Amino acid sequence: GTSVTINGANFVSGASVKFGPTAAVSVAFVSATRLTATAPAHPAGVVGVTVTTAGGTSAAVNGALYAYGPPAVSSVVPNAGPTAGGNTVTVNGTGFVPGAIVSFGSTASPAVTFVSATQLTATAPAHAAGAVDVTVTNARGTSVIVAGDRYTFESAPAVSGLVPNAGS
Repeated sequence: GTSVTINGANFVSGASVKFGPTAAVSVAFVSATRLTATAPAHPAGVVGVTVTTAGGTSAAVNGALYAYGPPAVSSVVPNAGPTAGGNTVTVNGTGFVPGAIVSFGSTASPAVTFVSATQLTATAPAHAAGAVDVTVTNARGTSVIVAGDRYTFESAPAVSGLVPNAGS
């Protein structure tokens, strides 16, 4: 039931739109570069959106993915890193779309790369030592907290002395 604006090229009046294998509830021609369509019912997940005209069917590309329901995080690899941040973390789960925001606790990642509907990579931000939940947010909501989304920021070790400080 959600109204979705589809941007592109070579659209014509009478074009049809599909969300995965299911036809849109309704399609309105706005211009040669814009259509609006009403998304059909679908189980949670990500589907490709395609437009068909007499000229053919559009390719299912990353920019044409639509998420039903909020994303879900199942694991983060690695699950620990330095408090200075900067390392790359792979976020695994479902319902990911381009433009998703990855947060480590309440701090957003400075760089997120869409890999697929089930994987993102994110640069860990600088953060105080301790464990946080990694969440993913898109237009459909924010992932719920699960055990697999924990990431621990660790301080570098420091040596303060040795006893004894000499040996044979």
